[in-house]
Amino acid sequence: EYGEVCKGCLKLPSKRELPVAIQTLRVGCSEKQKRAFLAEASIMGQFDHPNIIRLEGVITRGNTMMTVMEYLGNGVLDSFVR
Repeated sequence: EYGEVCKGCLKLPSKRELPVAIQTLRVGCSEKQKRAFLAEASIMGQFDHPNIIRLEGVITRGNTMMTVMEYLGNGVLDSFVR
């Protein structure tokens, strides 16, 4: 619920391209929301398991905050759980 999630492409040093999901923190969010966004990214970065989405990186440049995660093309989890 932080903001928009878009599909992107991460170019790796090996010249390989990796499909990724990019979650952007919405403009005008509170400091508390910014801290929560970064805390979530920090926790995600600690996991290394095939059943958990992999965090590829975090962008914090200027007012822009984004997380770059492994892309899974089957839609949102809510549609499978309900």
